[in-house]
Amino acid sequence: MGQARRIVIIGSVACGPKVACRLKRLDPSAEITVLERGRDISYGACGMPYFISGMVDRIEALSETPVGVLRDVGFFEKVKGVEILCQREAVAIDRGQKAVKVRDTDGGAESTLSYDKLVLAAGGRPVTPPIPGIDAKGVQSFHSLRDADRLDAVLGDGKVENVVLVGAGLIGIEMAEALIQRGLTVTMIEMFDWIMPALLDEEVGRLAGKHLRAKGVNLAMGAAVTEFVKDGDDNLTAVKTEKGEYPAELALVAIGVRPNNELASEADLAIAANGGVVINEYCQTSDPDIYAGGDCVASPYLHPVMGKPLFTPQGSTSNKQGRVIANHIAGMVESFP
Repeated sequence: MGQARRIVIIGSVACGPKVACRLKRLDPSAEITVLERGRDISYGACGMPYFISGMVDRIEALSETPVGVLRDVGFFEKVKGVEILCQREAVAIDRGQKAVKVRDTDGGAESTLSYDKLVLAAGGRPVTPPIPGIDAKGVQSFHSLRDADRLDAVLGDGKVENVVLVGAGLIGIEMAEALIQRGLTVTMIEMFDWIMPALLDEEVGRLAGKHLRAKGVNLAMGAAVTEFVKDGDDNLTAVKTEKGEYPAELALVAIGVRPNNELASEADLAIAANGGVVINEYCQTSDPDIYAGGDCVASPYLHPVMGKPLFTPQGSTSNKQGRVIANHIAGMVESFP
Protein backbone atom coordinates (compact mmCIF):
# COMPACT_ATOMS: atom_id res chain seq x y z
CA MET A 1 0.00 0.00 0.00
CA GLY A 2 1.14 3.56 -0.69
CA GLN A 3 1.79 6.21 1.92
CA ALA A 4 -1.33 7.78 3.46
CA ARG A 5 -2.19 11.14 1.93
CA ARG A 6 -1.99 14.20 4.13
CA ILE A 7 -4.94 16.56 3.78
CA VAL A 8 -4.95 19.96 5.51
CA ILE A 9 -8.21 21.91 5.69
CA ILE A 10 -8.38 25.57 6.73
CA GLY A 11 -11.75 26.40 8.28
CA SER A 12 -14.22 24.31 10.27
CA VAL A 13 -17.77 25.65 10.02
CA ALA A 14 -19.57 24.15 7.00
CA CYS A 15 -17.39 23.32 4.00
CA GLY A 16 -14.33 22.20 5.98
CA PRO A 17 -16.00 19.54 8.15
CA LYS A 18 -17.97 18.32 5.13
CA VAL A 19 -14.76 17.74 3.19
CA ALA A 20 -13.13 16.02 6.17
CA CYS A 21 -15.95 13.60 6.96
CA ARG A 22 -16.83 12.74 3.38
CA LEU A 23 -13.20 12.18 2.42
CA LYS A 24 -12.53 10.01 5.48
CA ARG A 25 -15.41 7.76 4.43
CA LEU A 26 -14.06 7.50 0.89
CA ASP A 27 -10.41 7.13 1.93
CA PRO A 28 -10.10 5.85 5.52
CA SER A 29 -6.29 5.92 5.30
CA ALA A 30 -6.17 9.68 4.68
CA GLU A 31 -4.58 11.77 7.43
CA ILE A 32 -6.88 14.77 7.76
CA THR A 33 -6.13 17.85 9.88
CA VAL A 34 -8.52 20.79 10.15
CA LEU A 35 -7.26 24.19 11.34
CA GLU A 36 -9.64 26.57 13.13
CA ARG A 37 -8.44 29.94 14.40
CA GLY A 38 -11.39 30.26 16.78
CA ARG A 39 -13.08 27.87 19.20
CA ASP A 40 -16.43 27.11 17.53
CA ILE A 41 -16.57 24.31 14.98
CA SER A 42 -19.16 22.63 12.76
CA TYR A 43 -22.18 24.71 13.71
CA GLY A 44 -25.33 25.53 11.79
CA ALA A 45 -25.00 29.27 11.24
CA CYS A 46 -28.26 29.27 9.28
CA GLY A 47 -30.06 28.29 12.49
CA MET A 48 -28.85 31.28 14.51
CA PRO A 49 -31.93 33.48 13.82
CA TYR A 50 -34.10 30.64 15.14
CA PHE A 51 -32.09 30.64 18.37
CA ILE A 52 -32.80 34.36 18.68
CA SER A 53 -36.53 33.80 18.07
CA GLY A 54 -36.65 31.04 20.69
CA MET A 55 -37.53 28.26 18.26
CA VAL A 56 -34.11 26.75 19.08
CA ASP A 57 -33.91 26.85 22.87
CA ARG A 58 -30.15 26.23 23.32
CA ILE A 59 -27.31 27.64 21.27
CA GLU A 60 -25.47 24.33 21.73
CA ALA A 61 -28.19 22.67 19.64
CA LEU A 62 -26.71 24.40 16.58
CA SER A 63 -23.57 22.28 17.06
CA GLU A 64 -25.29 18.94 17.60
CA THR A 65 -26.08 16.01 15.34
CA PRO A 66 -29.76 15.23 14.63
CA VAL A 67 -29.73 12.84 17.62
CA GLY A 68 -28.26 15.41 19.99
CA VAL A 69 -24.55 14.50 20.04
CA LEU A 70 -22.28 17.53 20.29
CA ARG A 71 -19.96 17.86 17.28
CA ASP A 72 -16.91 18.92 19.26
CA VAL A 73 -13.22 18.14 18.78
CA GLY A 74 -13.57 14.80 20.59
CA PHE A 75 -16.51 13.80 18.38
CA PHE A 76 -14.53 14.38 15.19
CA GLU A 77 -11.51 12.54 16.55
CA LYS A 78 -13.32 9.50 17.97
CA VAL A 79 -16.26 9.14 15.61
CA LYS A 80 -14.93 10.56 12.34
CA GLY A 81 -11.19 9.95 12.66
CA VAL A 82 -10.44 13.60 11.88
CA GLU A 83 -8.08 15.87 13.83
CA ILE A 84 -9.35 19.39 14.46
CA LEU A 85 -6.91 21.91 15.92
CA CYS A 86 -8.73 24.90 17.42
CA GLN A 87 -7.04 28.26 18.00
CA ARG A 88 -4.63 27.47 15.20
CA GLU A 89 -4.47 30.11 12.49
CA ALA A 90 -3.00 29.41 9.08
CA VAL A 91 -0.81 32.43 8.35
CA ALA A 92 0.97 31.46 5.11
CA ILE A 93 0.97 28.86 2.35
CA ASP A 94 4.24 27.68 0.78
CA ARG A 95 3.06 26.16 -2.49
CA GLY A 96 6.56 25.07 -3.50
CA GLN A 97 7.13 23.09 -0.30
CA LYS A 98 3.43 22.19 -0.03
CA ALA A 99 3.29 23.39 3.55
CA VAL A 100 1.14 25.66 5.73
CA LYS A 101 2.62 27.91 8.40
CA VAL A 102 0.45 27.77 11.52
CA ARG A 103 0.31 30.08 14.54
CA ASP A 104 -1.18 29.23 17.94
CA THR A 105 -3.58 32.13 18.60
CA ASP A 106 -3.31 31.56 22.35
CA GLY A 107 0.45 31.39 22.91
CA GLY A 108 1.80 32.59 19.58
CA ALA A 109 3.95 29.52 18.89
CA GLU A 110 4.44 28.74 15.19
CA SER A 111 4.69 25.41 13.41
CA THR A 112 4.48 23.94 9.91
CA LEU A 113 2.08 21.38 8.46
CA SER A 114 2.88 19.66 5.17
CA TYR A 115 0.13 18.57 2.81
CA ASP A 116 -0.54 16.55 -0.27
CA LYS A 117 -3.84 18.37 -0.83
CA LEU A 118 -4.91 21.63 0.79
CA VAL A 119 -8.49 22.87 1.17
CA LEU A 120 -9.36 26.52 1.79
CA ALA A 121 -12.67 26.83 3.62
CA ALA A 122 -11.83 30.14 5.26
CA GLY A 123 -15.32 31.63 4.98
CA GLY A 124 -16.14 35.32 4.86
CA ARG A 125 -16.41 38.28 7.19
CA PRO A 126 -19.18 40.86 7.60
CA VAL A 127 -18.92 44.05 5.59
CA THR A 128 -18.38 46.97 7.99
CA PRO A 129 -19.18 50.25 6.21
CA PRO A 130 -17.31 53.44 7.29
CA ILE A 131 -20.41 55.13 8.72
CA PRO A 132 -20.00 57.68 11.54
CA GLY A 133 -20.92 56.15 14.89
CA ILE A 134 -20.61 52.52 13.80
CA ASP A 135 -18.43 51.95 16.87
CA ALA A 136 -21.37 52.80 19.18
CA LYS A 137 -22.39 50.35 21.89
CA GLY A 138 -25.40 48.58 20.44
CA VAL A 139 -24.18 48.30 16.84
CA GLN A 140 -23.14 44.78 15.92
CA SER A 141 -22.97 42.23 13.14
CA PHE A 142 -24.59 38.79 13.16
CA HIS A 143 -22.15 36.30 11.72
CA SER A 144 -20.90 33.82 14.32
CA LEU A 145 -22.11 31.81 17.32
CA ARG A 146 -20.46 34.44 19.53
CA ASP A 147 -22.54 37.14 17.84
CA ALA A 148 -25.73 35.14 18.40
CA ASP A 149 -24.91 34.46 22.06
CA ARG A 150 -24.06 38.12 22.65
CA LEU A 151 -27.24 39.31 20.96
CA ASP A 152 -29.43 36.93 22.94
CA ALA A 153 -27.89 38.22 26.18
CA VAL A 154 -28.48 41.85 25.16
CA LEU A 155 -32.12 41.16 24.28
CA GLY A 156 -32.59 39.19 27.49
CA ASP A 157 -31.90 42.15 29.79
CA GLY A 158 -35.12 43.88 28.67
CA LYS A 159 -33.52 47.24 27.82
CA VAL A 160 -33.95 46.97 24.05
CA GLU A 161 -37.30 47.98 22.56
CA ASN A 162 -36.33 49.34 19.13
CA VAL A 163 -34.10 47.46 16.70
CA VAL A 164 -32.87 48.69 13.33
CA LEU A 165 -31.73 46.18 10.72
CA VAL A 166 -29.34 47.68 8.19
CA GLY A 167 -29.71 45.61 5.04
CA ALA A 168 -32.67 43.67 3.64
CA GLY A 169 -30.85 40.54 2.50
CA LEU A 170 -31.33 36.99 3.69
CA ILE A 171 -29.91 37.57 7.19
CA GLY A 172 -31.92 40.77 7.59
CA ILE A 173 -35.17 39.04 6.62
CA GLU A 174 -34.61 36.11 8.99
CA MET A 175 -33.64 38.43 11.85
CA ALA A 176 -36.71 40.59 11.24
CA GLU A 177 -38.89 37.52 11.75
CA ALA A 178 -37.00 36.50 14.88
CA LEU A 179 -37.10 39.95 16.48
CA ILE A 180 -40.79 40.49 15.73
CA GLN A 181 -41.47 37.18 17.47
CA ARG A 182 -39.66 38.55 20.51
CA GLY A 183 -42.06 41.49 20.61
CA LEU A 184 -39.63 44.19 19.51
CA THR A 185 -40.22 47.19 17.26
CA VAL A 186 -38.25 46.44 14.09
CA THR A 187 -37.21 48.85 11.33
CA MET A 188 -35.40 47.59 8.25
CA ILE A 189 -33.31 50.05 6.25
CA GLU A 190 -32.25 49.24 2.69
CA MET A 191 -30.52 51.39 0.04
CA PHE A 192 -32.57 49.79 -2.74
CA ASP A 193 -36.30 50.33 -3.11
CA TRP A 194 -37.20 46.70 -2.39
CA ILE A 195 -36.06 43.84 -0.16
CA MET A 196 -33.49 41.19 -1.14
CA PRO A 197 -32.24 43.28 -4.08
CA ALA A 198 -29.40 40.85 -4.85
CA LEU A 199 -31.89 38.03 -5.45
CA LEU A 200 -35.23 39.57 -6.45
CA ASP A 201 -36.27 42.03 -9.10
CA GLU A 202 -38.21 45.12 -8.07
CA GLU A 203 -41.68 43.73 -8.78
CA VAL A 204 -41.27 40.59 -6.70
CA GLY A 205 -39.21 42.42 -4.05
CA ARG A 206 -42.00 44.92 -3.49
CA LEU A 207 -44.57 42.12 -3.19
CA ALA A 208 -42.42 40.37 -0.59
CA GLY A 209 -42.05 43.68 1.22
CA LYS A 210 -45.82 43.93 1.59
CA HIS A 211 -45.75 40.64 3.50
CA LEU A 212 -43.06 41.97 5.85
CA ARG A 213 -45.10 45.11 6.54
CA ALA A 214 -48.16 42.97 7.23
CA LYS A 215 -46.10 41.13 9.88
CA GLY A 216 -45.22 44.42 11.59
CA VAL A 217 -41.82 45.31 10.12
CA ASN A 218 -41.28 49.01 9.38
CA LEU A 219 -39.56 49.19 5.98
CA ALA A 220 -37.40 52.20 5.18
CA MET A 221 -36.50 51.52 1.55
CA GLY A 222 -34.37 53.59 -0.78
CA ALA A 223 -32.43 55.15 2.06
CA ALA A 224 -28.75 54.94 2.96
CA VAL A 225 -27.63 55.09 6.58
CA THR A 226 -25.65 58.27 7.23
CA GLU A 227 -25.00 58.01 10.99
CA PHE A 228 -25.40 55.83 14.06
CA VAL A 229 -26.39 58.38 16.67
CA LYS A 230 -24.98 57.84 20.17
CA ASP A 231 -25.22 59.53 23.54
CA GLY A 232 -22.42 60.77 25.78
CA ASP A 233 -21.71 57.24 26.98
CA ASP A 234 -21.37 55.93 23.40
CA ASN A 235 -24.70 54.08 23.60
CA LEU A 236 -26.71 53.88 20.38
CA THR A 237 -29.86 56.01 20.47
CA ALA A 238 -30.93 56.22 16.81
CA VAL A 239 -30.04 55.42 13.22
CA LYS A 240 -30.08 58.35 10.81
CA THR A 241 -30.67 58.04 7.07
CA GLU A 242 -30.96 60.43 4.15
CA LYS A 243 -34.74 60.37 4.63
CA GLY A 244 -35.22 60.28 8.38
CA GLU A 245 -34.11 59.12 11.81
CA TYR A 246 -35.23 55.98 13.63
CA PRO A 247 -34.91 55.36 17.39
CA ALA A 248 -32.84 52.30 18.26
CA GLU A 249 -31.09 50.78 21.22
CA LEU A 250 -29.74 48.05 18.93
CA ALA A 251 -28.68 48.01 15.28
CA LEU A 252 -27.67 44.92 13.33
CA VAL A 253 -25.54 45.60 10.27
CA ALA A 254 -26.15 42.86 7.69
CA ILE A 255 -25.19 44.27 4.30
CA GLY A 256 -23.22 41.25 3.14
CA VAL A 257 -19.93 39.46 3.62
CA ARG A 258 -16.52 39.63 1.98
CA PRO A 259 -14.49 36.51 1.18
CA ASN A 260 -11.52 35.79 3.43
CA ASN A 261 -9.05 35.67 0.56
CA GLU A 262 -5.84 36.93 2.16
CA LEU A 263 -4.10 33.54 2.38
CA ALA A 264 -4.99 32.69 -1.20
CA SER A 265 -3.96 36.09 -2.49
CA GLU A 266 -0.60 36.02 -0.69
CA ALA A 267 0.00 32.56 -2.17
CA ASP A 268 -0.60 34.02 -5.66
CA LEU A 269 -3.77 32.02 -6.29
CA ALA A 270 -6.21 33.57 -8.76
CA ILE A 271 -8.75 35.96 -7.19
CA ALA A 272 -11.94 37.13 -8.94
CA ALA A 273 -12.89 40.79 -9.23
CA ASN A 274 -15.48 40.33 -6.47
CA GLY A 275 -12.80 39.06 -4.08
CA GLY A 276 -13.66 35.37 -4.20
CA VAL A 277 -11.01 32.72 -4.80
CA VAL A 278 -11.32 31.49 -8.38
CA ILE A 279 -12.20 27.80 -8.67
CA ASN A 280 -13.07 25.43 -11.49
CA GLU A 281 -16.04 23.07 -11.65
CA TYR A 282 -14.24 20.66 -9.28
CA CYS A 283 -13.50 23.45 -6.76
CA GLN A 284 -9.79 23.45 -7.60
CA THR A 285 -8.02 26.79 -7.43
CA SER A 286 -5.38 27.90 -9.93
CA ASP A 287 -3.12 25.42 -8.09
CA PRO A 288 -4.58 21.93 -8.76
CA ASP A 289 -3.40 20.67 -5.35
CA ILE A 290 -5.30 23.42 -3.54
CA TYR A 291 -9.10 23.35 -3.39
CA ALA A 292 -11.49 26.00 -2.06
CA GLY A 293 -15.17 26.11 -1.16
CA GLY A 294 -17.78 28.03 0.79
CA ASP A 295 -17.94 31.74 1.47
CA CYS A 296 -14.36 32.44 0.35
CA VAL A 297 -14.85 31.48 -3.31
CA ALA A 298 -16.36 32.90 -6.48
CA SER A 299 -18.60 30.47 -8.33
CA PRO A 300 -17.00 28.78 -11.35
CA TYR A 301 -20.08 29.81 -13.33
CA LEU A 302 -20.93 33.26 -14.59
CA HIS A 303 -24.09 35.18 -13.80
CA PRO A 304 -26.33 34.54 -16.84
CA VAL A 305 -27.17 38.23 -17.23
CA MET A 306 -24.19 40.17 -15.87
CA GLY A 307 -21.55 37.74 -17.12
CA LYS A 308 -19.55 37.97 -13.88
CA PRO A 309 -18.55 35.25 -11.38
CA LEU A 310 -21.26 34.69 -8.79
CA PHE A 311 -20.63 35.10 -5.06
CA THR A 312 -23.18 33.00 -3.19
CA PRO A 313 -22.29 32.76 0.52
CA GLN A 314 -24.79 30.19 1.77
CA GLY A 315 -24.46 27.15 4.01
CA SER A 316 -26.11 24.86 1.47
CA THR A 317 -23.60 25.87 -1.20
CA SER A 318 -20.71 25.33 1.21
CA ASN A 319 -21.84 21.78 1.98
CA LYS A 320 -22.29 20.89 -1.68
CA GLN A 321 -18.87 22.22 -2.57
CA GLY A 322 -17.38 20.30 0.35
CA ARG A 323 -18.78 17.08 -1.07
CA VAL A 324 -17.44 17.85 -4.55
CA ILE A 325 -13.98 18.58 -3.12
CA ALA A 326 -13.86 15.35 -1.11
CA ASN A 327 -15.05 13.30 -4.08
CA HIS A 328 -12.46 14.81 -6.39
CA ILE A 329 -9.58 14.25 -3.97
CA ALA A 330 -10.73 10.63 -3.63
CA GLY A 331 -10.79 10.17 -7.41
CA MET A 332 -14.55 10.48 -7.97
CA VAL A 333 -14.88 13.12 -10.68
CA GLU A 334 -18.08 14.99 -9.96
CA SER A 335 -18.54 18.65 -10.84
CA PHE A 336 -20.27 21.31 -8.80
CA PRO A 337 -23.64 21.80 -10.54
